[in-house]
Parts: sequence; structure tokens; C-alpha cells
Amino acid sequence: MPINKKQLQRLVKFVAVLKENRYPNCNSFIAELRKDDLYGNKNVLCTTKTIQRDILTLKNDFDAPIDYDYEQKGYYLKSHGWEFLCPLFEEHEMLASVIGAKIAED
Repeated sequence: MPINKKQLQRLVKFVAVLKENRYPNCNSFIAELRKDDLYGNKNVLCTTKTIQRDILTLKNDFDAPIDYDYEQKGYYLKSHGWEFLCPLFEEHEMLASVIGAKIAED
């Protein structure tokens, strides 16, 4: 499935939030995107249905081990060893995002 720039930005951000163990759900993640739009002028705000499609894309196209925790009311990674490998990034950009996610996780 082809991915556009806005969706890719959302996917990268969602994976980063997952790796930070913040248990995002559709509404909390939209609040994150709203902040990005407000302070970073990123223009990635979307609806909850779009976030649900993005989660399915991560699961189906990238084999993301994402599950929902009903106690935390949010999504989490079942395996923190999983890495979001996206061919649209240059190697140095992917390394920077992985290092950033690791720092945030620690």
C-alpha cells in the first residue's frame, strides 16, 4: 500500500509514542497531532478513523506487534525489539529516528 508523506509522519510519531510506553489511543494521539500542528505547523491532524487505519497499516504492512491494553486504555508494543523499517527513509534518517525513540524509551 502506498504511503503519503502525512501518513508516514503519523506512523513514525505513533511508533515513537508506542516505544515510549505511553499507551496512545486514537483520541490521545490526535491530541499529540494537534500539538504538532499548533507548535510545529506540520499539518498532520486527522480523524480517529484515520488513526485506526494507520494502526492497521502498521500491523498489516509492517508486522507491528501492536495490541490494545484495556486497563491502560491504549495501544502498546508486545515486542519492544520490533523496529519500524520504512524504505522511504535514508539510512541516516532511520538511524536518527531509532536513536531518538531509544532515548525517549530510556
